[in-house]
Amino acid sequence: MLNLEQNNDFVARVARSASRRNHWRTTRSFRTLSALGLVIILASVLLSACDSSAHDVAQRNKALLDRELQTARTTYFVPGSLLTPIQAQENKLAAAATSGTDASYQSAAAGYTRLYNQVLADEKMAPAQAQALASNDLQQLNTAIQNVQQQGFVEITQYVPRYQQAQQQLTAATTTKSYFQVARFVEAQLAAVNDIKPVYQQLQALDTQISSRESEFGLTSAQPQPLQCAVGDTTNYFTPDPAVTVTPTVQPTFEFQQWPTQDLNLFRAASSAQDYEALILLIRAQTTQLLADTSQLLPTQAAMLLQTFQTNVQTYQKDGGKDTRYQQQAEQDAQALAAAKTLADYTAFDKTIQQQTQAMALPLIQVQTQADLKTLQSLVAEGQSKTIYDPYDGVSYADDYEYAIQQPNSECSDCQVGIGDAEARLQYAQTLSDYQAVDEEIQMLTTNLQAMLQDIGDKTPANQVHEEDLNLMQHYGIMSGKVVVVSLWEQAARMYDNGKLVASLLVTTGNPDLPSPPGVHCAWGKATNYLDKSPYPKGSPFYYNPTPIHYGLLYSDYGFFMHDAWWRTDFGGHNNLPHYDPIAFNSGSHGCINVPYSPYAEQWAFDWLDYGTPIIVY
Repeated sequence: MLNLEQNNDFVARVARSASRRNHWRTTRSFRTLSALGLVIILASVLLSACDSSAHDVAQRNKALLDRELQTARTTYFVPGSLLTPIQAQENKLAAAATSGTDASYQSAAAGYTRLYNQVLADEKMAPAQAQALASNDLQQLNTAIQNVQQQGFVEITQYVPRYQQAQQQLTAATTTKSYFQVARFVEAQLAAVNDIKPVYQQLQALDTQISSRESEFGLTSAQPQPLQCAVGDTTNYFTPDPAVTVTPTVQPTFEFQQWPTQDLNLFRAASSAQDYEALILLIRAQTTQLLADTSQLLPTQAAMLLQTFQTNVQTYQKDGGKDTRYQQQAEQDAQALAAAKTLADYTAFDKTIQQQTQAMALPLIQVQTQADLKTLQSLVAEGQSKTIYDPYDGVSYADDYEYAIQQPNSECSDCQVGIGDAEARLQYAQTLSDYQAVDEEIQMLTTNLQAMLQDIGDKTPANQVHEEDLNLMQHYGIMSGKVVVVSLWEQAARMYDNGKLVASLLVTTGNPDLPSPPGVHCAWGKATNYLDKSPYPKGSPFYYNPTPIHYGLLYSDYGFFMHDAWWRTDFGGHNNLPHYDPIAFNSGSHGCINVPYSPYAEQWAFDWLDYGTPIIVY
């Protein structure tokens, strides 16, 4: 039996032993857990190291490829036809590697290496192979230029000298690098040429949308239109000139109305694929804006339609219209617009006012034509009050006899020109288009007669620029290109090119019985060494023997020509009136414009003129 001290010692030893056993168990458990954790951590680190290694290799290979691509562009001038496919494949590899797997990185790394070697091979291409590449590109450019030329695009002209330049560069090239430079230049031109038609089609699509919007808004379009030439036909007095276009001077109401002209100017100024791409982006943005602004513009559109209708009503009343319904409609429309709140309100309003405008169109043009005729009659009377005394026959002739009423007869059915022609045509007008054509004729005669009356007091020599000429060209929108201006008062023809005087001729125009028709005419055809036969029978005071003509230019379907008159010695002055000429008719022509028979006159009255060249006679 143990004493207390011994017992306490025993208890203490037992406690220490239990403590050691518990510590050993705890330590063993901890060591077991630690070893397991270490295994997991090591596995995780190993896996991460594998992924990181594949990713890093792919990134390094891609960077190497990118640097070599840049070197290929800037040092070796490798053309885009070789590098663009490589870049496209690189982008696909980069997209596939975004999955983040080891396999995707390894595949990308291998792909980048393959593309890198392909770039190196392109840089070291044999000269003969590079020459073949450049030659093929040049042939494609030639074909593309011809195709665009056949489609009538004038913008292609700037690429013809570039093609010729590339031909010369190809002939001079000897090394791979020099052939690459040619190919690179040619491919840039080819990309631009291939963009011309698609970009123009997008321009047309935008123009169509804008025209539709203008129609909805009742706006006047400022699109280029063919010049209307006076031909004198009984059914169609005017005919469009396919060779000359004019742009009406209409101030745009909305920003989108300016886009067609601005975009067309950018299109014509474009000289590279980058320019066309920028224009495409602009057109897309404009299209989006046009569609987005539609609902916001409805109130403005309605207000404009109302203003236009109110203006038409005021013009109708001012020109003598008696129907009061139009004024009542305008007042009702103003009340309806003030009450409009919803989209349906504005839509209904637009429909109503457009119907009213269409119904008023014929009555409006009828009173306008009559009012414009009165203005012309007043101007003709003013010109009739101004006369010039002709000492040859002792008769005073009106300064504006070409504009005055001419009475046709059995011998001269075409003698009715000027205001007489317009008055006769007005008597038979029935439709809206009939009245519009007559009113355009009256306004044309009014404009030209105003210029003649101003020219009477103009002391500028006949061979110098006249203010009246420039005003007429500006009015008709033909300041660009070739234009002939014939002054009936001065008996002179002046040739302008882009608004600059380049030549002048003294002429002889129609006599008082057979006047030359004033107006805006066009050159419709040329003839050489032909026989001019009189349309009047023998015994008529207007008959003349068959006369050989060396060169002639048809300028009016009345049958009038601008041609040489070898039988005359005097031109200019007032030789359209009776006068003495030792070898010729003692008066003006039978309505044609006679020019001297000389190499100088032939050059400017025949050779210089193109088909469709405007000829203003005033």
